[in-house]
Amino acid sequence: EDPRARSSFAYTAANLLIQRADYREAADYAQLLRAEVSGFDLEFARPFLYQCLAAISLGMREFGSADRHIQEIEDSTRDAAEGLHAYNARLLRSRLLVQTGQPVEALGYLTRDESPLRTRAWRAEYLTGRGLCLAILGRLDEAAALAAEAGRTSTDCEAQVLAVGRCT
Repeated sequence: EDPRARSSFAYTAANLLIQRADYREAADYAQLLRAEVSGFDLEFARPFLYQCLAAISLGMREFGSADRHIQEIEDSTRDAAEGLHAYNARLLRSRLLVQTGQPVEALGYLTRDESPLRTRAWRAEYLTGRGLCLAILGRLDEAAALAAEAGRTSTDCEAQVLAVGRCT
């Protein structure tokens, strides 16, 4: 009966479905998360909601919507110290820029790795994102090195897929 538990479950379920590229079902859980955040004024959870919505929008190639959701995260962290949500917004913004054909700009969001949690999965996401940008820009040796490092850093699905596909 705790809205924090329900919102945590909805967030976790949405993210697992995002990892499976099941964006429509993930959107259903994101809407459950939205209802909990709005209904119980869970401000701490709002950036997590926008992160889910941005990732779903990117997966569904709804770039305008993704941009708006990323902007919500950026706005909510503008006055805060560089932390979890600001870091995640940079990763999402870089993905959006890559998907819209702007790899140089995307790389600009990946110039420093300051994951506040320093989890292996987040470090690998940073490495694979940066490596992808470098590969697109023709800097294949640097990209391959980052992909290999990401593959050693995390067993996370995204890191492993990009590491296997490195510039060989």
